[in-house]
Amino acid sequence: MSLPNQNITPIPNNEPDAVPSLWNTRYQEIDENFAALDERQTTVEDELNAAKGDAPTFADKMNQVAQAVADLGGDIGDLQGMTAPMLARAVRLDWDYSGNNISLEMWAGEYTLTDTQPIAVTSAVAGDDSIDVTDSSFFTPGQNYVIYNATHAEQVHVNAVLNGTRIRISDPLANAYGGAGAFLARTSFAVANGTAQAKPGAAYFSKPINLGFDGVKRAVVIRRTPTASVVNVDFLIDGEWVSAPLAWTREGGKVPAGYIDCEYELLVNGDTALRVTVVGGAGNTEIQHIIGLGSTTGLRGTHTPPLKPAMSNPVDGAENLTDRPTLGLTGYVSPTDTPVGAVQFQVSATADFAEVIIDSGTQVGGLSWQEIGLRLQTSHDYFARGRARDAEGAWSPWSDPVSFSTAASFVYVQAPSNVGPANNLTNVADTPTLSSSAFAVYAGADTQAAAQWQIREASASYDAATYDSGEDATHLTSLAVPAGLLQSSNTQYFWRVRHKGATIGWSEWSVETKFTTKKIFGTVIGIALVSTGATSGSWARIDEDGNAKATDAAFFNAHPTYAGIVDQTLDSQAMVKVPAFYIKTGIVASGAYVGKKAIWVSDKKETGFEIHPAFKNAGADLAQYWVGKYQGSNASGNKLASVAAVGPLVSIDFPTMQARANARNTGGVTGFSLWSIYQLSAIQMLALIELGNPDAQTLVGQGNSNSSGATNVDASPTSQASWRGIIGLWSNVWQMVDGLQTDASLKYKIWDKQGNKTYITTNQVAPSASASYPVTMSVDAGANYDLSQVFLPATIDASASNGTYADAFWSAANCVAYHGGNWGHGATDGLFCLHVGLPASGVDPSIGGRLAKV
Repeated sequence: MSLPNQNITPIPNNEPDAVPSLWNTRYQEIDENFAALDERQTTVEDELNAAKGDAPTFADKMNQVAQAVADLGGDIGDLQGMTAPMLARAVRLDWDYSGNNISLEMWAGEYTLTDTQPIAVTSAVAGDDSIDVTDSSFFTPGQNYVIYNATHAEQVHVNAVLNGTRIRISDPLANAYGGAGAFLARTSFAVANGTAQAKPGAAYFSKPINLGFDGVKRAVVIRRTPTASVVNVDFLIDGEWVSAPLAWTREGGKVPAGYIDCEYELLVNGDTALRVTVVGGAGNTEIQHIIGLGSTTGLRGTHTPPLKPAMSNPVDGAENLTDRPTLGLTGYVSPTDTPVGAVQFQVSATADFAEVIIDSGTQVGGLSWQEIGLRLQTSHDYFARGRARDAEGAWSPWSDPVSFSTAASFVYVQAPSNVGPANNLTNVADTPTLSSSAFAVYAGADTQAAAQWQIREASASYDAATYDSGEDATHLTSLAVPAGLLQSSNTQYFWRVRHKGATIGWSEWSVETKFTTKKIFGTVIGIALVSTGATSGSWARIDEDGNAKATDAAFFNAHPTYAGIVDQTLDSQAMVKVPAFYIKTGIVASGAYVGKKAIWVSDKKETGFEIHPAFKNAGADLAQYWVGKYQGSNASGNKLASVAAVGPLVSIDFPTMQARANARNTGGVTGFSLWSIYQLSAIQMLALIELGNPDAQTLVGQGNSNSSGATNVDASPTSQASWRGIIGLWSNVWQMVDGLQTDASLKYKIWDKQGNKTYITTNQVAPSASASYPVTMSVDAGANYDLSQVFLPATIDASASNGTYADAFWSAANCVAYHGGNWGHGATDGLFCLHVGLPASGVDPSIGGRLAKV
């Protein structure tokens, strides 16, 4: 505000002196001037009081302002005192929370990844696991630090803070520390003026950082001087330090003269920390900054090359070689795990390669090559060497040379060529057929006696082959790779073959070629629970990655699992074969349905999948099981049957139904039993995914659920309640289900998932219910059971409209399981209708069973 400025009127002095007529006028003028002066003084005092606030004096207030400006670290005149620190904080928050995932070590202020200053060490004894410091409050148990003095430095892990001046570390010290120049800190680098000097043996630990959860490679970029010292970077992963290889080195351009940028890369997810160590060389290496990034930069530069390989063929000192030997390398190792991109071989008449006879040039492919033009001479000595180039273009050093000599004459079985799969073929299935060129002999004749086939992973050698046929007299020019050997997930493999003549013997190996497998071998289809409630929930079919999957009848009819559900007759019983499949249950990790509960099935085993427990018997995997096509009926000899045109077997208790099913196992027949909770859940899973919703009564048919009695097992309307040839899956009569019970405390008891039929008491208490509706199913799991692989309610609601699975649920203590409902239960019947509310002794005309076989 502006201060008032009232006028002060000068009193005239041109009148006669002190005449009475002037007295009153002069007094009035004097009073007015005093009033104006008083108003000015009062206003100034009010303004100063407001400005000094709660400070004792205005001078104290100015000192406070000056200190605040100093604390901000800038010049108030150009606003840096406010903008620089606030901008630093804003940028830091943006990096932390906007998904850019960047962590900066610039050795000062907001831009440091250390969280403690060097704390003086008062005493630390060699061989002891405790350190005395001036103040232990700066140290956090479970974190890593460096203890150092002018002579030594050691990395230590703090286990405990014992008191205000003592800490305990995980391992005894190798050296003694204490007194002037001894410190415990996050780093032993000498930090000054926004940079760090690191001598050999120095180490740096960051505080905990997080560069993201999205499953990609992270990068650490260090700007340093190009000294002879090696700077190593490690990430802390699950309590272990994992080395991040140096991938790229850059200089020039935006990198200042006298420095290089080194980019280290490693796949890291979630919380981690950095360790930087300096090894070898002499003197200091200056480190300007360390930057942790949520992804690699893509700036490239000079790639770290592969290590020096070795010649695998010919071996050193080999004799009697052909005029066109296959040259091969082994021991390809890339520090950055970059695949091989090309090779180069040379053959020389001299060990120093001053006289190169053959130079392959750059040959894209695997680690072998064969000359197809020039032929070597008979009875000559030669030298060979090779080198490999990674896929980023960096060449390894040349291998050490090997010597070899050629034969006196050239009559030999020619090295075959790889014909199929074509070189660099991708999306290869799990059992490809390898094929070679025909058997051929150079300058002679012979008949083929055998072949040998080898497959290796791209990261391995043939000494650790994925497959080696050995000497194979059957598969001479083609071989179907046995199932179960190759991995999916776009895995790269190389393969080679050689032929053997009955008289001449083995050929050289073929030049290896590469193929890449499918991302998944199986046909994966899943379903996600998008939301609960609304009677039958909201569901979406998904692919293996959790993305929405469009399907139709043709898709399911072509899926190997669904297509494999077929009618078969066993022991004169109408059965339906259900082929083994693999399952994964859990939460969708990404995409539109991230965080949603889901079930996936695959006809083949994939990473994260396991065989459904319905296909385990006494610990062994089964190729299939069979389920009765019809609800169980009575057969002569008191056997449970599965045949058409008869009524269901009812009015017997649970043990008797089990005995009737097992009675079929006579006269060489084995494997029959009452169907189990696992066999039922396998059908429920497949049907849920195909139907896209659990409300089978609406999507398929009500079945016999609104009548006064049971029909024949194949009669209408019971036959409406059918899926893929399995008739009367729900309605008509309840079907006893083995392998599931409740105990006295209402906890579910279920068979172990290895097929041993041993009951395990789970942690899941069945919700106490009388015709209530499941909202969520249990995912409780423990030793040898997993309720996410079956459909057992965890939460329920009395209102059908709040349910998720369309059908009803009953429970009581010490009871056995019944499925599907009966002729009079109406809308409560269905594919997911479950009753665990009657004891095994229960007998009723509405309760039957169903046959199964393994």
